[in-house]
Amino acid sequence: MNANKSKVLSILAIELMNDYTLQAGEAVQGSNFVKTCIVESVAHLINKCPDKTLLYSHSKNVYLAIVKDIHYENDIMALKQLIKQLKSPININGVEYLPCPKIGFVSRYIEGNENAKELIRFATSALIQIRGTRHPYIAYNEKEDNLLQKKFKLMSDLPRALKNSEEIRLYFQPIIDSKSEQCIELECLLRWKHPELGNISPFSIISWIEETPLMQDLTLRVIDLAIEAAQVLSTENMFPKIAVNLSCYDLYFDKIHDKLKLATLAMSSGQLIAEITETALIKDLDTIAIGLKNLRDLGINIHIDDFGVGQSSLSYLTKLPAHSIKLDQSFLRQIEADPANLKISAGITTIAKELGFDVIIEGVECAKDYQITQYIQPSCIQGYHIAKPMPISKVVHWLKCNQFKQEKDVKGYLTMTTII
Repeated sequence: MNANKSKVLSILAIELMNDYTLQAGEAVQGSNFVKTCIVESVAHLINKCPDKTLLYSHSKNVYLAIVKDIHYENDIMALKQLIKQLKSPININGVEYLPCPKIGFVSRYIEGNENAKELIRFATSALIQIRGTRHPYIAYNEKEDNLLQKKFKLMSDLPRALKNSEEIRLYFQPIIDSKSEQCIELECLLRWKHPELGNISPFSIISWIEETPLMQDLTLRVIDLAIEAAQVLSTENMFPKIAVNLSCYDLYFDKIHDKLKLATLAMSSGQLIAEITETALIKDLDTIAIGLKNLRDLGINIHIDDFGVGQSSLSYLTKLPAHSIKLDQSFLRQIEADPANLKISAGITTIAKELGFDVIIEGVECAKDYQITQYIQPSCIQGYHIAKPMPISKVVHWLKCNQFKQEKDVKGYLTMTTII
């Protein structure tokens, strides 16, 4: 396409105020606030956007601006100038509001055969990508758009998958006692084998659905599968503890509380463990502490997972009814980068134990990692060097025949004295 002979068209999806501002304004000024806000926002856009811009209301707080003759991807300064102008105050019912504009946009050289609906979708897709970030604008990116479409498909397919035992499954990773080297616990790890997209990362699933009702449905399914696994193990006279990962949002729902109560009755006493990440605790420590206490009242022990990823403070742990902390695998990786971090990890472990917590080290991937844990002296160890996650049938076989056996004299690795 010859850009010099083509017309330039930019479509901007503009959000002047986020949902929180609209909800707060409605709470303060009443039900007419949103309607007045839309009218004043359109007037604001007409006043600030380039001449001959076509404006459309796309949704409650998103507007489409069609701008001719400006290719914003090639003229970012023009876009920054527009954002600066849009930040000027809007008067709504006598109160001045400062917009915090977000713009997703697409710019094209047009020859008359472009799909307008598709370009609008590109712009709104870009806007969705920057919500919740500090970036004021972003151009359409095909890779990110494909990821967004994949996200939408997975969220649409998950309710069906939850009813299909061939798609949503649990794998279990053994955790061993650091002294006896016997398996005392299994962590439940989600696996989703999508019929079209293949294996889906559980981390991406959780991050996408955590604040939706789908999170509750997924957690309920995971607890059911954990109960089934415990029953399989009990027929073999095996009773390792079983750890289920919970979202902080799970703690607020009666259905999940009732399901966990059922699980404690179906399993042996003290067998069920709930894991919640440290980063989740930071969001609302006091409220989450109440939810965790409710779990402890059911006889469920609590693990604080991924310790060290968030604020990494041992002081707040005293406010929680937790039993154990799991040192994130980043601790081991930091030791590899700088051996001086070994003493830091050992110090955290010692203090945590003195506060009454068991300490589990995650990410023990090789013999060298295992050697390092001998200096840190955690309560328990988890990682691929111990065992990879596996279905419950293989767990039974592993527990019977193939318990972890560590060679006591591993050659070719640094000794503790050289690491320190």
